[in-house]
Amino acid sequence: MSKRGRCLILILAAVFLVSIAAENAMATEKVFKLGILGPFTGPAAKSGNEMKDAATMAIEEGGNKIGDYKIELIYIDSQSDPAKGTNAYSEAIERKGVQAGILNWNTAVDTALQPVWAKHKVPHFFCLGAGKAVN
Repeated sequence: MSKRGRCLILILAAVFLVSIAAENAMATEKVFKLGILGPFTGPAAKSGNEMKDAATMAIEEGGNKIGDYKIELIYIDSQSDPAKGTNAYSEAIERKGVQAGILNWNTAVDTALQPVWAKHKVPHFFCLGAGKAVN
């Protein structure tokens, strides 16, 4: 085999090994699914979308990572309605894999969601605009 042929085989083998290593690294990447709850539509949509934008900017500023985990944001629209918020959050946990959640604006929605969080053992932090029932 010519020198050029051996060099080509070595290059192809190196590319093959690098692609396997990269594939394994991507397969082992840890992902944490974080729910962002807010009234993104409905009567309080302006406040909800401002919260959404602020949370997104904060996570992006941190490089979309916390420690070894890549943060995947899942937006949960409560529509300022306890029943719609409960359905949306349950779907986010059961179908989208949300592992924890942050934010919200509406006390009635937070109160309605407490049994959902307890049932699924999903922690939720930083409920804003909270009334006595949440505080």
